[in-house]
Amino acid sequence: KNSAKELKALFEERKVLKSYLALVRGDLRSAGLRQFCADDEFFGKLEFLSDFNGFVIDKSMSLGELAGHTRQKMQINPKGKRAVTLLRILEFLENSTLVECYPLTGRQHQIRLHLHSVGHAILGDPLYNLEKSDIERILDNKMSEPERVAKTGAKRLMLHAKGLVFDFRGQHYEIFSAKEF
Repeated sequence: KNSAKELKALFEERKVLKSYLALVRGDLRSAGLRQFCADDEFFGKLEFLSDFNGFVIDKSMSLGELAGHTRQKMQINPKGKRAVTLLRILEFLENSTLVECYPLTGRQHQIRLHLHSVGHAILGDPLYNLEKSDIERILDNKMSEPERVAKTGAKRLMLHAKGLVFDFRGQHYEIFSAKEF
């Protein structure tokens, strides 16, 4: 129980670096993203990424609405809570980009909304970059798989938890998923 409490506190204090892989629509280089530099205030979070070379999305978020469903949709809102995501481009594929994402804050749907907000939605995303009627049809399981692929680019959300890096009780941990896309 004590270990669970301590580990939970590490997450709450944002002392766990989380990484994800995402496959996004188009060439992310065209998004006009700000290059991350060591002078950024979040550099302290990157002690495990001393060689980080990538981009930063710093856009505040708040709860949006998706009436009639228990799932919530977030929105970019300058008056919302600050959300910061770092991105590293890994590979360019035909009409898509594979990126590694580091959410430095822990907002609901942060990576999904940030990538959508710069015009590069995650392939297969059932909430962002779709009309409300299509979102409802997907969430109600009333859209066929071929139609979902046609509308979102994939049959499932192409976002994958990659790893966790943290220090706990004097030990350094780097835990990574063995499975990629």
